[in-house]
Amino acid sequence: MLYCTSVNQSIEIVKQKSEFIDSWCELVQIIILCGCLAGSGMEQEMQSRYLTEINLELINRIMDPSTNDHFYRSISYTILIASWALNEIDSKSVTNISSCIRSIMHVLENSSLIWSKQKRSRINFYASLLYLFRLLPPLLFKELRFSSNLLDKFTRDLLAGHEVAKMLVISILNRCDCTNWLNELILNGSLKQLLLSLLSDEREIRANKYEFIKAFYVFESKMVRIC
Repeated sequence: MLYCTSVNQSIEIVKQKSEFIDSWCELVQIIILCGCLAGSGMEQEMQSRYLTEINLELINRIMDPSTNDHFYRSISYTILIASWALNEIDSKSVTNISSCIRSIMHVLENSSLIWSKQKRSRINFYASLLYLFRLLPPLLFKELRFSSNLLDKFTRDLLAGHEVAKMLVISILNRCDCTNWLNELILNGSLKQLLLSLLSDEREIRANKYEFIKAFYVFESKMVRIC
């Protein structure tokens, strides 16, 4: 009985901690979306510092092996909203922005859970990258390179992932210097598969007579950004 009681108490403590973390993420999201940072008279540089520190701290939490994957979605939504806010204030903290980008790419490359169980979290990270990319000076894009491992994972989402993930991956690749990834896709055969997938998309669109609208958006995105 004592053992059962202790187990129940432990479960309750874990539940309380989970609710606390989720609530903390929701509170941070509300503070950012309601413009509380800007409304407090805080200088833009300080706003940028707070937002990038939030991002980096949350990314560190995800990279920590002890972090329960239950928190990934809440954390990734908060990172997305903070990244959007950084773009809104046109942050000039290039060093911190670059650190956020590299950290997100590190998570995407090394977290197996992101690819096996966390589709929404992955999509949030893709969108976060696109917001942060806008803040990087053009010259820094030449220094931004995707590893073969990350490109392979991007390609898997591009060919067989959720429709939103497909379009976001295409946008990510399109934003970067094509010499950083195009040769890799050519050499490993992924570019050929991508071009063949256009034929599959076209057949799907024709078969559904444009009723299956998400297939059309994916097809259009591939045509505009890749071809």
